[in-house]
Amino acid sequence: MLKTALGKQRLIGLIFLAILMVAFLTLNRAPKLDTIRQDIDETAAVAAAEIETGLVTQAGAGEVAAGRAGAGLNLLCAQGYCARAAPGSSLGSRWWDFSSEYLQLVAMGMVFAFLVAGLTEVFLFPNQSEVRFTGRGWRGTLKGLATGTPMTLCSACIVPIANAIGRRGARPESIVAVVQGSSTLNLPALIMLLVVFTPMMAGARIGVSLVAAVALGPLVAYTIRSRISAEPEPLLNAVLPARMSSWREVIREGLRDWPRASFGYFVRLGPIMVGAALLSGLVIQWVDEETVQRFLGNDVLGVGLAAAIGVLI
Repeated sequence: MLKTALGKQRLIGLIFLAILMVAFLTLNRAPKLDTIRQDIDETAAVAAAEIETGLVTQAGAGEVAAGRAGAGLNLLCAQGYCARAAPGSSLGSRWWDFSSEYLQLVAMGMVFAFLVAGLTEVFLFPNQSEVRFTGRGWRGTLKGLATGTPMTLCSACIVPIANAIGRRGARPESIVAVVQGSSTLNLPALIMLLVVFTPMMAGARIGVSLVAAVALGPLVAYTIRSRISAEPEPLLNAVLPARMSSWREVIREGLRDWPRASFGYFVRLGPIMVGAALLSGLVIQWVDEETVQRFLGNDVLGVGLAAAIGVLI
């Protein structure tokens, strides 16, 4: 296996992928768990203070209550989003503040995604080889889950990697599973669920994610099966001779082509991802405390509106 150029490329690619993932998890994902826990503690403190404020107000100490409530207002912001708008702030300023901070927070994830996408195209499934990302039906879904879950990227940042494996032959069920596994079933997301929600809510959320990850991909493939069946199969009947290259040649060519491939994904997908972030930032500015209290009740209409907002974000 390691005597061929493809074997060498894949081994080198796996080594680079391991280095990238360790660096990304250590420098980005692990510290975010502490940040999220701090945000949760501060939010809980605000809730406790407001409950106490309500009790004090009923006792007649209005000025003390107002002071505590004012202090609590400053704590209802996390990851750039504020549940209550600052007095005198405009929609434009809130939109820009949230969007700019959000883009800073996901910048490392986007860089990681573009690097891994280029790595996939150059080292793991190189264009000059006949090797494809195979798997249909449940097999393709499970393969996509195994590929996407370790990436720990959101549904936006995983797009370059999903696009890369799609270009190398992955079927829709695999591509959808990669996105679902990375964004909803990665380890930091599961840890956050167990910390934030009650066991029943966390279990329901994980269960829904598993069902969506396993069932959504085959459903998409089934929906467009007529188009897929009409596509000509790649001409792989002829057995291509294995290309022989030295380790030095493989490394030199890979390090030359990898940045080029990653930059290509950045050019094709980067502007779309930034535009989507700006659009979601605009939508989320209407999700404030007053909007939630007025429209998002504990009924079918409230759940439907919340789902619609979530999809847009």
